[in-house]
Amino acid sequence: MHKCGCRRAVWREAKVATVLVREVEPATVVVDPEQRRGRVLARRTTCVLGDPEALAERVLALIREAHWEGIPVVEVLGDGAPWIWNLAQAHFPSARQTLDWWHLAEHFHTFARVRFSEQSGAKRWVRGKMDALLEDRVGDVLGGLRRMRARGAAEQEALAGLVRYVENNASRILYEDAWLSGFAVGSGSVEGACKHLVQARFKRAGMRWKTKGYSNVLELRVARLNGTLDGFHRRAAQRARRAA
Repeated sequence: MHKCGCRRAVWREAKVATVLVREVEPATVVVDPEQRRGRVLARRTTCVLGDPEALAERVLALIREAHWEGIPVVEVLGDGAPWIWNLAQAHFPSARQTLDWWHLAEHFHTFARVRFSEQSGAKRWVRGKMDALLEDRVGDVLGGLRRMRARGAAEQEALAGLVRYVENNASRILYEDAWLSGFAVGSGSVEGACKHLVQARFKRAGMRWKTKGYSNVLELRVARLNGTLDGFHRRAAQRARRAA
């Protein structure tokens, strides 16, 4: 969340999306071990200081500008926020929805820190559950969580939250085929883009931004990251001519 220096200060959230074009073969196809399955052929990132639908419009515009309309959107990877799944269903209804591996693991770690007194025991427990989920044993893991008996109110609250999170995303925790086919199950690409685009530039100590200035600098940083500075300068020149 970022604070803008407007007349009345408000917190605004920068939403980031990364679009990857991958060369993917089904898991049943034998791939030359020298070639990485699912290797990234192209990558574009976009960011918006606005609502979810504004981000969806930016993503669709990015796909058009890159001339990727003929490439099917096979997977949408998200951190579990409902607005991401709503956008995926609205704009890419045939795409597989995948819950980010690291966000899921963090939910398990949150409960494990309450459940276990020793860190080593918590890590072993989380590792066992995540290994099972890599094999698509969602039902086994969820059944085990439901059978657990909490010790105390804090543990009960943590366990209920974890069960609810897994239940709500059960259909998105099917990692085995995605992993073997070369798709991403972790959001490292977009997390890295978020740190580079937003945190490294806009969240320095004492910084306050007006919306216009924030948006202009953000657009420039996105263009530099994507290698599309020519288009950025062309749009800037067009805006200057219209303002003259």
